[in-house]
Amino acid sequence: MQVRRHNPTPCEAVPIATLATAISDLRLRRSVAHRSGQSGCVTRKNGFYVVRFRQDVPGQPERVLRSVRICPIKGLGSLTKTQREFRAKQIVQESGADDLGNVREAAAVNRTVTFSEQAEQWLHEMHNRKRDPVKPRTLGNWKSHVAWLLPRVGDVRLPDLTPARARELITVMAKKGLSAKTIKNYFGVFTQVIASAKNDKGEELYPYKWDPAFLDLPKVTKSNQRCPTFTADVVEKIVSLAMPQEAMLYALLAGTGLRVGEALGLEIQHFVDDSLNIKQSLWNGKTFSPKTDNGVRPVDLPHDLAQKLRQFIGRRRTGYIFQTEKGSPLHQSNLLRRRLHPILKIIGWDPKNGLAGFHAFRRFRVTHLRKQRVAEDLTRLWIGHSNKSVTDGYVKVSDDEGFRRSAVEQAGLGFRLELLQLFPSVPHVSVTNSSPQMLVV
Repeated sequence: MQVRRHNPTPCEAVPIATLATAISDLRLRRSVAHRSGQSGCVTRKNGFYVVRFRQDVPGQPERVLRSVRICPIKGLGSLTKTQREFRAKQIVQESGADDLGNVREAAAVNRTVTFSEQAEQWLHEMHNRKRDPVKPRTLGNWKSHVAWLLPRVGDVRLPDLTPARARELITVMAKKGLSAKTIKNYFGVFTQVIASAKNDKGEELYPYKWDPAFLDLPKVTKSNQRCPTFTADVVEKIVSLAMPQEAMLYALLAGTGLRVGEALGLEIQHFVDDSLNIKQSLWNGKTFSPKTDNGVRPVDLPHDLAQKLRQFIGRRRTGYIFQTEKGSPLHQSNLLRRRLHPILKIIGWDPKNGLAGFHAFRRFRVTHLRKQRVAEDLTRLWIGHSNKSVTDGYVKVSDDEGFRRSAVEQAGLGFRLELLQLFPSVPHVSVTNSSPQMLVV
């Protein structure tokens, strides 16, 4: 019979690193879960009954064939067939050939994948995960963490990345001057990459227990985290110095507590009756679902802020609320580096707090709502945080629009909105008789 050989097409080409990982995974099919256990094969050899079975040995890719004597074939010490079979099973069990711990240990030692190869596979799995998809920004952070780790442990084989080696890595991080929070984030990615190494049955090959005391992992406390928050005076200065479109964005962030991605992802259709319907978030010019399930929510605006936003939109009926002249969405990083940070330097923002980001507006809003004694359930709704108890799930303040409107008007903004000078945003300025025609609202 002629056997036809399959020649892979270009689209079936597999990277070398991926192929090496696949071959290594095939060698790991020697797990207990993959077989029901060994009874051994009883046979005769040199005047004795012997039991033959295979056993995993660290450092050898293939299982070793072992042969152990059971009893003489004849004479003193001989056993019946039933007794020989029972003794054969005892020998296999005593050898540890079917012990789950021994099999995993041998498989882990025999695996030749390095941290770099496993990290590449892990990032690929996280990018394509269907259950609980990873947000693009989170995936970008993980990639940067992996990039920092690769020069230090990229060429190290996974079996050698023991807790003792991890402790040395943490020591290097501390000497580099990394903060406690950064060390925790980097080490979290380090452990996730190692935990992602599994056999074909989903069993972890390196189920280490990472003891924080042994690792000397620094504690992350609220006191050593930098959480800059704007005051009302700072918000007013930022709004007064910003360009019209950025000023409206800053006022909206400070008056609602929206995440900047949620604000940039707002379309005009999401603004209805002095309320914003948060349904999407913008990141690198693309829209995604909000950060969490609680991010899909209504956010009520004080009437004064809603009027300003309506004036800013003008006669536009479609598109993003905040957009370029061509109608494309704004980029968060450009706004931060080219607009907000220069303003903070002009107003003399305390350098001890660092150059604050958009999240400082969010903290300002939460602080203001807390000072105004707004119901905690309503604050969590507007901010997009989850409930803290089962009882919180019984509260349905989101359904009571009248209560929400009353509460948001009573709370107010916490800063003077009259400093915000606006004119309608028009993507393209029409020209008639060589003079620009402005829209009047």
